[in-house]
Amino acid sequence: MSSAGPTTANLILSAASQLTAAQFETYQRLCKRLLHGPQFQLIVLDCRDERLQQQLQQLLTGLCQQANLSATQLVLDDSIPDVFALQHQLQALTNQFGVIQLTGAAFWFSQPNRWAAFNLLRENIASQSSCRLLLWLNAEAIAAMIEQAPDWWAWRSGVYEFVTQYKSPATKPELQLGNLSNRHQHKDKTARRIATLSEWLKSPDAADEELAAPLWFELATLYQQQGEWDIALNLYQKECLPRFQLLKHERSAAMTYGQIAEIYMLKGDFDQSLHIRQQLELPVYQELELARDIATTQGKIADVLYRSGDLDAATEIWKNKVLPVLKSLGDVRAVALFNSKIADVLLARDSHDEALAVLQDVIETLQKTDDIRSIAITQGKIAEILLQRGEFEAALRIVTEQELPVYQKLGDSHSACIAMASIADILTAQGKFDAALKLLQQDVLPVLSRIGDVYSLAAIQSKIADILFASGDATQALAIYQTAVLPLQLKLNHQPNIAQTQQQIAAIEQILTQSAALPK
Repeated sequence: MSSAGPTTANLILSAASQLTAAQFETYQRLCKRLLHGPQFQLIVLDCRDERLQQQLQQLLTGLCQQANLSATQLVLDDSIPDVFALQHQLQALTNQFGVIQLTGAAFWFSQPNRWAAFNLLRENIASQSSCRLLLWLNAEAIAAMIEQAPDWWAWRSGVYEFVTQYKSPATKPELQLGNLSNRHQHKDKTARRIATLSEWLKSPDAADEELAAPLWFELATLYQQQGEWDIALNLYQKECLPRFQLLKHERSAAMTYGQIAEIYMLKGDFDQSLHIRQQLELPVYQELELARDIATTQGKIADVLYRSGDLDAATEIWKNKVLPVLKSLGDVRAVALFNSKIADVLLARDSHDEALAVLQDVIETLQKTDDIRSIAITQGKIAEILLQRGEFEAALRIVTEQELPVYQKLGDSHSACIAMASIADILTAQGKFDAALKLLQQDVLPVLSRIGDVYSLAAIQSKIADILFASGDATQALAIYQTAVLPLQLKLNHQPNIAQTQQQIAAIEQILTQSAALPK
C-alpha cells in the first residue's frame, strides 16, 4: 500500500480554500486525469488570468512532487525559434520529467504556420515525448488549434477551463449547526463543499456575521474530518469562537470549544482537552439545562480518561452518567456508540467474548442508520478481537474489505492510517515482519507526523520497535525505544506506558550486555 493516495488527496483538498468552487471542481478533474491517466497525454488548459495560471501551476507542481511525478515548466518564447526546436527541447526534457507545463503557448503559437507545423510533427513528438504535456492556452488559441492542428486536437486527453469571474450565490450555503449531514459523504463531495464554503466566505456576503459564523464552523469541521487538524484548530480559534462570542451564541461557542478539545485529545494533550471540556464547555450546557449536550460532553470527558489509562473512571462515567440519559432520550444510535466504548474497556481487559457480543449488537443497531464511519470503526474493533484469537485471515478480511475502504472513500486519512496499523499488526502476528515494517514506516508514520497525532505516533513507533526486536534487531529496537517511543510517552505523561517502555529498554540493554560478554 502506498501513502501517495491519501497524501495527494489531502493536497488536492487543500486547494479548495484557494480556488472558487467552479475552479476547484475543474482542478479536481484535472488532477484525476493527470495522476491516473496514461503516461503520454496532451492536456489543454484554458486560463486567461495570469495570476490564476501561476497559482494553478504551483499547485500542480506540488501535487506532482508528492505523487513522485517529476515536473518542469517550459516557457515558449523567442529562444525557441520554431516547432523543430520545440521538438528537440521536449525530447531532452522528457528524459528527466514526467510532466511538462508549456507556458506562453498562446502567443508563441499565434505566429504564422506554427500550429500547422506542430500538427505535422505530432507523431514524432508523441513517440519521443512519453510524458504528460500541459498546454496553457486561452479561448482564441484553442480555436486556432482546432482549425490549424486538428489531428493534435483529436489526440487531446482533455480540455479544462478555469474562469475567474465571481458570481455571488443567491443564498448562502445551507447549514444547520450541530447537525452536519455531510459528515459521512464521499471525499470528493467534501472537497467541493469546502471550495463552496471558502468561496462564499471570501465574498461580500460574509460580512454578515450571523450568516458567516456557522459556515466557518462547518468549514473547520470538514477540515477536521479530513485529518487537517491544524487548519481546523486555527479556524475554530480565530474564526468561529470570536464570532459566536460576539453574537452571544453560547451553545455554538461551547460546541466550538468541544471541537477544540477533541483535537487536543487526538494530539495527546489530555490535560488541555480535559480543562476545556470541564471548564469551558460543560458549564454552558449545565447552565442552559441541555441534557443531551451534558451527557455527550461527559462521555467525551470519559474518552480522555480512557486514553490516559484511567479505565475505571471512564467506565463509571459512560455507564452511570451518559447511557441512562441517552436511553431516556431514546437516542438508539448514541447508545450504541457509547456501548462500543465500553467494549473497548472489555477488550483492554481481555474479556474478548463479552466485548465481541457487545460489538455485534452495536453493528446490528448501526446498520439501521447511514453512519458508515461508525460501522467501519466497529468492524475494526471486531477485527482486533479476531486477531487476539488468532483468526488472522478473518481479521485481515474485515480491515481490508469493510473498514479501510470506507475511510478512503470518506477521505479520512487519519482513520485510514489507524486501519493500516491494524493490518501491520496482523502481518506481524503472521511473522511477516518486513511487510509490517514497510507499511508502518512508509504509509503510516509520515501521515500521522503531518497530522500531529502524538498519541498514535507513540503507539506506532512502539510497534516498529517491537517488530525489530522480534525479528532479531535488538540494537535498532533499543534505539527507537530510547529516541522515539519514550520521548513521545513522556510528552503524553502516560505513566503506565512509560513504565512499560522503561522496562523494555532495561530488558534489551541486559540482553545486549550479555550478548557482548559471550565468547567470540
